[in-house]
Amino acid sequence: MNELKASITALDLQYEVDPMCGTQGDRPISCKASNACDKLNRHPSFAQTAELYVGLEHELIYQKWPCRTGQAVLSSPIFQSHHLISTDEVSWMAAPVRREDRLQPALHGDQDRLIDNDDIAIHPHDQIAPEHDDEVQTFPEEDSSMSSEAEDAAQVSDWHTTVLFALDFIEVPLRLDWNDYEGFHAKVARRLGISSDNLYDTHHVRHQPEDLSRANTEAIIAHRHGDLAPGSALRFTLIDVEFHHASPTFQPEIVRKVYKLPPHIGRVTLLHSLGLGHYCREVGHQCIVWHNHDMLSLRSAALIELHDGDFLRIAVPPTAEEPCTLSTRNVATALHQGISVEDLRQQHALFQLGWRDTVLSLPMVPIVPDFEIHDEQVLLQTSLVPALEVGPAFLDLSVEEFMMQCKSNQFCEPPMLELSSGAVPPQQDRERLVEQQHETIRQLH
Repeated sequence: MNELKASITALDLQYEVDPMCGTQGDRPISCKASNACDKLNRHPSFAQTAELYVGLEHELIYQKWPCRTGQAVLSSPIFQSHHLISTDEVSWMAAPVRREDRLQPALHGDQDRLIDNDDIAIHPHDQIAPEHDDEVQTFPEEDSSMSSEAEDAAQVSDWHTTVLFALDFIEVPLRLDWNDYEGFHAKVARRLGISSDNLYDTHHVRHQPEDLSRANTEAIIAHRHGDLAPGSALRFTLIDVEFHHASPTFQPEIVRKVYKLPPHIGRVTLLHSLGLGHYCREVGHQCIVWHNHDMLSLRSAALIELHDGDFLRIAVPPTAEEPCTLSTRNVATALHQGISVEDLRQQHALFQLGWRDTVLSLPMVPIVPDFEIHDEQVLLQTSLVPALEVGPAFLDLSVEEFMMQCKSNQFCEPPMLELSSGAVPPQQDRERLVEQQHETIRQLH
């Protein structure tokens, strides 16, 4: 309630309590008793201070704040800022803004605007129009110069050493300006040996390998025309496979390539698609997988959500029975090809003697997974067996029909031999047949 409304309400209350208020001073009053005079001289009055209780609406505990009734409500101490602003109990955010502080900037702003306006006293008809067109044309030139300076400031060069990766491509280092898109795109296409039109996009590997991060080098994956089949949902992923040797003095053998993987894939499926499933089963499923530097659980069956430019790191440990002469990659490749460790040792011995050119036949693990859909894979999804090819027509004919067909085609009629069970060839015929057996056997050999 504001001050004016409170005063009117107080006057109405006083008039209701003392109807003679304002009229008893004009005429004398005879007091027969002292008690009657005291009652007539009594007037309602307000207290000098009022008690205000401040607190949250839904709480039962409030704080008592004394307030003088003679001063304005906004001038009461409860609405003033605390005098200890720098303490921990009161902050600038908790201190309320006074009414004078809220009105002061607006007033000063209006005065400043009026003072700074030189044309406030000029009549609109007294304004002089420019006589020459050259003066009018100077303003767009200034605006264009300012805009060109802003564009030059926005196009600041941002050069970074970048390693370019692609499918079936040996990585190459580049020096690229990341703020120049056209130059960036043209230079990448030129190093790939293709035109700029055949380069769709480049995917930034935000979680780059550790060696590139130490060298302050970025990594990108090129997406060329023909890398993916039409409508394919495969993702371009950079994968590091580390083959750790049994001897701790040897550095791990790292194979870094770009692979096409589905957007959701499990850990076991990933290892099998790279040809590492048999070896990881041999070592007790101890192959460690990181996705964007986050290590996955060894027993997790959750799917990995992949995006273009993601980074996967796989650490392959050595076997306990592996001799130091055999590398972990050779053992993993042998298990993938179905070769036992004993056979691998024999082939390695023959290689050292010079009897073999290589220990194992290609390809070496990790192999390139193929998740594209082909025609033979589509046939495996059908529930019905495809129909066989149509056979020759003579297989469907009976013997009589075949003989009649031969007669109609003017072929010689096959001889009809009729031999009774009791008929025996003569002696001369039997001897002649025996003599012909040796010649027949000789011709067969």
